Amino acid sequence: MTKAQQWWLAGLAIAVVAAASLGLYRDDRGAKPAPLSVTPHSGGVKDRQSGPDLFLDAKTPAVESVSDLEKTAQSIVIATKTVQHEPTVNYGAEGGIDIAYTHSDFVVDRVIRGTQLRAGETFNILENEAYNAKQDVTYHIAGYTLMDVGAKYLLFLTYSAHDGWYLVQGMNTGKVALDSSGTKHADQVLESVRARAAATREDQSGDRREILENAERDARIYAAVRAKYAAQIATVQ
Repeated sequence: MTKAQQWWLAGLAIAVVAAASLGLYRDDRGAKPAPLSVTPHSGGVKDRQSGPDLFLDAKTPAVESVSDLEKTAQSIVIATKTVQHEPTVNYGAEGGIDIAYTHSDFVVDRVIRGTQLRAGETFNILENEAYNAKQDVTYHIAGYTLMDVGAKYLLFLTYSAHDGWYLVQGMNTGKVALDSSGTKHADQVLESVRARAAATREDQSGDRREILENAERDARIYAAVRAKYAAQIATVQ
C-alpha cells in the first residue's frame, strides 16, 4: 500500500466502512448520511480506543501535498472560529450510532480563492468529531480533531449547497492553524495517543503508528501552506 492509498486507521475499515458518509463526512451533493454500522464500546471498536477517544476510519481522498488541497477546494480562506455548537449524536433503532458531528461557526478574515464567501461573513463548517456524553467517548472520523474557538485558520473548503455548510478538504490536512492557539485540542488528542502504551496486537500497534505518521505528514503540509501563503497570512495577523 502506498502513502497515497493510506487512510486514517486502515485497520478499522471493515468494522466502520459505513462511517465514510455517516453525516460526519458528506460531499457537496448533499446525499443523506448512511448509518454508522457499529455500536460504541462493542467488540473490536472498543479495542481501538485511545483513552476517551475513538478513532473511526473513513474512506477519504488521500492528500499528500498543498497542490492536492488546492485541486479539490472550492474556497480557500483565512477565518476565525467563533462558535462551537453542541455535538449531535443520534442513535438508531438497534442502539448503534446513526449520526455524529459538530457544527461550528467561523468569520472570514480574508478570501484567498473562491466567490462563495466574503470578508466579514459568518459561515458554518460541519466538523467530523463529536462527544457522546451517554457513552463518555469522543468520535474522530478519519482521525479528525475539532478546531479551537478563537483561533485563526487557513482553510481549504468545499460547500454543500443542499445543507448550507462547508467541509474541510483532506480532513485535518485542510485546516492550517496560524498560531499555537489553534492547535491546543489537536495536540491534546495526539498526546493521548503518544502516551498510550504500544499495543501488543500488531493491528492495534499499526493503528497507533498510523495516527502519528499522519500527524507528521500534516505538519509538513501545514508548513508548506504557511510558506506559500505567507503574504496573505501577514495581512490578517
